[in-house]
Amino acid sequence: MKVSGLYHKIFLRIEEFKVYIFIFAFTAIFLAVTFVNLNQVKVEVTQVGKNYRKNLTSILSNYMNEWIISRSKVIDTYSVLISNITSDANRSNDELLKMIKKMADKTNLFDVIQIYFENDKFLISNNIEITDKDELESIKNLEWYKTTKNSPHPTVTVVEKHKVLNKKTINICSTITENGKFDGIICGVIGADNVLTRIGNIDINIVIDLFLIDKNNDIIASIDNSDELPKILKNIDTNFTNLEINKNNITVSIAKTNTKEWAVGTAIDESNLISQSLDAVAKTIARVMTLFVVLVILANALHTYLYRKIKRKKDDYELILTHKLKMIETAELIGVISHQLVQPINSTKLVLSSILQLKNEDKISKEDEIEYINLCLKSMEHLNDTVQNFKNFYKFDPLHSKFSVLGAIQSLISILHVTFANDNVSVKIKDFEDFEIVSSRNLFLQVLLVLLQNSKEAIVLEHAKYTQRQVIIEVTKDDKFAYIRVCDYGGGIKEQIANKIFSTLKTSQKEEGSGIGLYFAKKIAIEKLHGNLILKNLKNPTIFELRIKI
Repeated sequence: MKVSGLYHKIFLRIEEFKVYIFIFAFTAIFLAVTFVNLNQVKVEVTQVGKNYRKNLTSILSNYMNEWIISRSKVIDTYSVLISNITSDANRSNDELLKMIKKMADKTNLFDVIQIYFENDKFLISNNIEITDKDELESIKNLEWYKTTKNSPHPTVTVVEKHKVLNKKTINICSTITENGKFDGIICGVIGADNVLTRIGNIDINIVIDLFLIDKNNDIIASIDNSDELPKILKNIDTNFTNLEINKNNITVSIAKTNTKEWAVGTAIDESNLISQSLDAVAKTIARVMTLFVVLVILANALHTYLYRKIKRKKDDYELILTHKLKMIETAELIGVISHQLVQPINSTKLVLSSILQLKNEDKISKEDEIEYINLCLKSMEHLNDTVQNFKNFYKFDPLHSKFSVLGAIQSLISILHVTFANDNVSVKIKDFEDFEIVSSRNLFLQVLLVLLQNSKEAIVLEHAKYTQRQVIIEVTKDDKFAYIRVCDYGGGIKEQIANKIFSTLKTSQKEEGSGIGLYFAKKIAIEKLHGNLILKNLKNPTIFELRIKI
């Protein structure tokens, strides 16, 4: 009994929270789909990383091209300006130093600006002045000087070690002329190590290598100073536009600038990019799940509040309906009680009157007197049995005990015999081998009473159409349940209300009925008898089956 009670509580708990079971099932499906799609997300993010690397390389290549062109134009402008204002008469070193220093500071495009006047002087904007003839003569042997002197356009030269700055630089130079003749060279000088740092919008957490190479594949600048990259570049044909190389299992994209003089290479940490993307997805999922959990908690609190409020009202309502059902049953059985009591009392009264009359007339023998008295005693015993049956029927005894199924059914029929006989309705129990079950005898009879009363009223209401005025009870069992079927040939139950007959305040075919009998009968069958009450057949015959756990 404890196990069945526990099972019943668990069942009710599941019913109470079935909405949450659905929510958690939906959550599990959502998480499963998310997990399945994570691999696809990873593949797509990898492709995005590859495209990002290629696009970044192309963008930086274009950037470097524009970077060179813009600074070349500035230096070309400065060369024209210097050519217009300088002559042998007004080449004051101090004035020129101030001018080029102002040029360097104003634009912030170059680290320093230097001017070389043929066989005269070499000025640098950080207040350096060289006039030594030998040093000036040595400048003529430098690559930037030789390249620029013979070029009508600005030139770009990589200097491995600047004479004054003592580091690798990029010199963007243009000629200075006087009266149409070569007079000198002006150069904007940028430290090679500063070129890449001035490129904006680069995420150093993703871009793990960024380098600039010249037309000979020599590195001009790189944020990764390892020895491996120069070795790889030396083995690559210089005649390329775009290519990809592998460095330490990391793909590096390289693209030439439009001038084909330089090339830009980039490598990104694709694993870090994937990790960041998945972290962003995970954070979004976490936020959604947090919001979901909050909503579930709020829904649970609201559901619990409403459920308890509705349950209190339902319990109060069911208490009223239970009392109403009891009153209806009592009213229906009052007639039975009166008939059952009147018959033995009248019999006893008649026998005693006969004895008294015969005694007065001295016409009764001792043996006849004893026989009549025994008849009275039998009537009293029948009266006592009737009272006990009614007493047991209404006794509240929800505890389970072992009882005979046939005996319990027969005791109920004996109580209902008179009312059924008055309506000319009989009850037949089909033969079966009697057996005992452990359950609540009183509650079992309560449910059976509802079924028998319904069958009798269905037959009485349809007496003009049906002549078979009999209720049939069939009893079977298996290893788990006992099955009691109550069959009648009354008017049957309409199909459109078949699903509603066990609902509160729903009736089947009874116009005068309370409509609560079947509702409570099913409730008792499920909650107290640990079985069920179902409608097996609608009509010809109408069959209700009471299932009780053995």
